[in-house]
Amino acid sequence: MNEITTRVRHLSPLKKAMFTMLYIWDHLTRFLRKSLIRASVQQCGRDLRVFGAVRISGHHNIVIGDRCALNHGVMMMARGGIKLGNDVVISPDVILTTDSLDQSIKALPRPHTAKPIVIKEGVWIGSRAIILPGVTIGQNAIVAAGSVVREDVPENTLVAGVPAQIKKRVEV
Repeated sequence: MNEITTRVRHLSPLKKAMFTMLYIWDHLTRFLRKSLIRASVQQCGRDLRVFGAVRISGHHNIVIGDRCALNHGVMMMARGGIKLGNDVVISPDVILTTDSLDQSIKALPRPHTAKPIVIKEGVWIGSRAIILPGVTIGQNAIVAAGSVVREDVPENTLVAGVPAQIKKRVEV
């Protein structure tokens, strides 16, 4: 018998009913969030896990691989396209944005540009990291929490900092 069942057994009938309703509500909202994302993105692989609210703009420009996880507060602005490989884990409050202002033009107002973000297989992005337009993150790379990634990340590396820099090689 698991810990939750043991705790519920000692509650009053009213509290048991309330606990059951909250449990059902939690699973229903998780199912609905995942279903909405699966239905709205261009392509979605098997076994997508969504933990909490995820904000997405440009749904039709997103491709998600198999066994990916999106945590609470993830924001994807995908006008330029976002591709997640298999087994990608995106921690809470991560921002992936493909939109920027064209800095090569001196006249104001500057036009908006969009460049794709590609995150390859086995990548883990730590909490509150920001991935900027045009970045490719290599296979099995780790982006440390709070990092700002503005350049490509080689495979099997750990990057950290603002701007993100290679800190060490990751053994696979």
